[in-house]
Amino acid sequence: MVKGGIRLKKGVIKGLSSFLALVMILSSIFTIGMPWIVEAENNNQNLLQNGDFEEWDNGLPVAWFGSKSNIVESKVNKIDTGAKSGNYAVQLAEGGSEHKRFTTQPISIKADVEYRLTYWAKGKGEIRNAFYRDGNYSSYSAYTVLDTDEWQEINYIFTYDKDVDDVEIIFSVRNADEEKGYIQIDDVVLVSDEEPSEPIPVTDIAINGATEVTVGRTTKLDVDYTPANTTEKGVTWSSSDEDVATVDGNGIVKGIAEGKTTITATSKYNSELTATHEIEVKPVVVQTIAEAREFNKGQYVTVQGIVTFKDSNNNYFIQDETAAIDIYKYGQDLGFEIGDEVQVTGKLGDYEGLIQITPDSEEDYSILS
Repeated sequence: MVKGGIRLKKGVIKGLSSFLALVMILSSIFTIGMPWIVEAENNNQNLLQNGDFEEWDNGLPVAWFGSKSNIVESKVNKIDTGAKSGNYAVQLAEGGSEHKRFTTQPISIKADVEYRLTYWAKGKGEIRNAFYRDGNYSSYSAYTVLDTDEWQEINYIFTYDKDVDDVEIIFSVRNADEEKGYIQIDDVVLVSDEEPSEPIPVTDIAINGATEVTVGRTTKLDVDYTPANTTEKGVTWSSSDEDVATVDGNGIVKGIAEGKTTITATSKYNSELTATHEIEVKPVVVQTIAEAREFNKGQYVTVQGIVTFKDSNNNYFIQDETAAIDIYKYGQDLGFEIGDEVQVTGKLGDYEGLIQITPDSEEDYSILS
């Protein structure tokens, strides 16, 4: 008898020993394999900047709207509701039957490497992909026909037989319908099967971008790295006076109050490498509605006026002593009522000949009285 324990037969003990040995072997195999799995995942980093469309500057997503884009700027819009992830998605409001291109800024690709583009889309219309390189356009993929309020994953795979650095990834759209918010895309990821290269240290950084911003608006600062092909890209941002302007982790500066502040970028890989950039925050300039109507489509304007009409689609018509204009944010209720005096900042556009202002967010419109 065994007191205070459990008696096991020899056959059971032998079976347990074999089982434990198998567990140890499998554990060893997976322990050895895990670093390889993690490394493979790390190699599939997104080759596109701002694929989640969280960064915007002057009404366009940062690192997008390359030189081969021919969609009208006013038809490229920030959507702040229902994004696939994060706060924003991009809307491509191209309703014509002739396709229009929306492209990335140029990137580099390597010869004979397979590149895989994955993104999410919804709305109503047709979308396909291609890429511009080496002075020419590739063949296009087949159109994906969208007619859904749910996000749909789309994939596109391509290769090229040369090393080139002028590649723009193309999103070709047509027949988009306002009924379901035109065509919206989000979470664009480009990865490759290329083997990782040896690290290239950063030796210097510099900031480039606008030197002024208006109160309540934002501007994007970028970093130039030396050498340009360094693998140690990444900085932390700070503002010397956050009462004047703030800066987020992506270099987006927001004007808070009139004045000047110094923005500093510090390398994440070498804290001794810093760069500074002075920003002046200027007051908002309010245009008359007649003046605003003369701006180019896609430019930002700020107007004040009295709400004189509101329809069932949440088009708001406001008027001052010079003219009238439509305020429209994709059917969203802005809370305006007829007779309200309002101030609105937004991107100038048109819809079937009707000039309209589209505010980006709730901060861009207010009821004055």
